[in-house]
Amino acid sequence: MVLRSSDSRGDNAAGPSTGTRYAGLVVAADEHTPEHDALTDYSEDGVDLTLIRWMLSLTPTQRLHFLEERINEVLAIRQLNAGNQTPVNPAKPL
Repeated sequence: MVLRSSDSRGDNAAGPSTGTRYAGLVVAADEHTPEHDALTDYSEDGVDLTLIRWMLSLTPTQRLHFLEERINEVLAIRQLNAGNQTPVNPAKPL
């Protein structure tokens, strides 16, 4: 089963799957605000807080579309790898 993130027209509602996929969602490095400069990028235990803030800046629908795209990518990789598996202990030719 492959999940699709599409609207009622069948278009990909999360945007194109090219290099511009995140262009409207990620703030450019030169667009720092005083609020952003006061925040730390990592927590004391090493968690990247910028990714958490970015995900929380999305609407629930945008989050769902983003995560569905990641699921589809994982499923596609699994399908591609399914034909490439070799036995752990292949039988020796006689």
